[in-house]
Amino acid sequence: MTNDDSPFRSPSLESTQPVIDEEARLLRIVLYERLTMFSLWMYAGFSIIPMALAMIGFGIPSRVLAIPFWCYILISTFIVFRLAQQLYSLPVAILCGLLMLTAMLALIALVVVINKAVRELNNHGLEPGFLGLSQSEAAKRLRARRADQ
Repeated sequence: MTNDDSPFRSPSLESTQPVIDEEARLLRIVLYERLTMFSLWMYAGFSIIPMALAMIGFGIPSRVLAIPFWCYILISTFIVFRLAQQLYSLPVAILCGLLMLTAMLALIALVVVINKAVRELNNHGLEPGFLGLSQSEAAKRLRARRADQ
């Protein structure tokens, strides 16, 4: 009797391993896509709102926004890097992280990575909404899809 014919070997466990790995990857994409969507709205908050307030004569001193802005830059750089790492290769993820450190290129990097994440999720039957998809809802949909197969 060979190892392949062993009665103690579970063939069902081996066949579901790639599916479970893909589901875990999709759940990570869901998490980082949602955080990236929040990051996009934070970008708008740190760039558009102060400009609009300055135009109407109620300017916010730049030193008031400096510490929160740099915290946002560091956190959003990490989030976009992790999302790009799930979607692209490591060099592209590093490039996206570096683009997040520049002013206008950060917006382009955010939009490109979010667009790729939404397409990836749509290809797997997960449709993120305006602020992304919650992980619990994504897990329910993935379990239901796996049960249907």
